[in-house]
Amino acid sequence: MLAHMETPIPDVLSMRRLMLPQRWSDEKLIGANVTFAITDITISGDSSVVTAEVDGDFDKTGLPDPFVMALHFVISGSKIVRLAFHLPEE
Repeated sequence: MLAHMETPIPDVLSMRRLMLPQRWSDEKLIGANVTFAITDITISGDSSVVTAEVDGDFDKTGLPDPFVMALHFVISGSKIVRLAFHLPEE
């Protein structure tokens, strides 16, 4: 099973004006009590992969137990310029 989700580089100022990050976070993370138990971190140049077991109060129908995600970050300076969520490669 392959899952892939990437975030495009957002228009951050427009998002902040609409309070979208806060509303999304309140609904999808904080409201769902999402937790990430980090199991591994790999850093290579400007890229980092954080592997974590994800849990919370969300519908887990069809998800493996434990539900593990790999969060791929690309960093430029002190900013995240790319973030992608993947199921870890088996």
